[in-house]
Amino acid sequence: MPTSLSIVTVYLFGPQDDFDRTMKSIESQSDQLYEHILVVSGVIDEGSFRSQYAAPNRVLILNEDKSLYHAMNLGLNVVSGEFVFFLNGGDEFTGSDSLGIILNNCKYNSCLLVRTAQYFGSDCYVRPKLNQLDRMKQFPAHQGFISPSVIAKKYKYIDSKYAIGSDTIWMKAILKV
Repeated sequence: MPTSLSIVTVYLFGPQDDFDRTMKSIESQSDQLYEHILVVSGVIDEGSFRSQYAAPNRVLILNEDKSLYHAMNLGLNVVSGEFVFFLNGGDEFTGSDSLGIILNNCKYNSCLLVRTAQYFGSDCYVRPKLNQLDRMKQFPAHQGFISPSVIAKKYKYIDSKYAIGSDTIWMKAILKV
């Protein structure tokens, strides 16, 4: 049986360009073994949003979250793929084969840590730098973290009491397994 991935996208509805870029990067994947869970807040017309973004492999959770980490937890609650990956609104895959590359590396039922490119205006930063690859386990970024769903759900879930470090604490607990 092929490996499947649950992609969780969390987004506070705002600039349509950011959201559309994320959606197009997911929909353009040549490998279709994924489910896409959209947790979006700030949607004014839910009916219109649902009709525009409904798809057979997509779960829509609209205006239910209380915070970023609560939204991430809502997404984790419904994942059904073997692996889970967060690709937030404004983030994107760099090519149509990105999902296939991830799935080909999800063979050993363990976590994957990958480098990510982050853009701020016209500047691009690749995290981590090549000379800091050894620090990926110490300071993982959830945008480059793929986990078996069963393990991700075991460490349920991201605890918002730790504020901005909640996802890091969650990832480090998973990496200890």
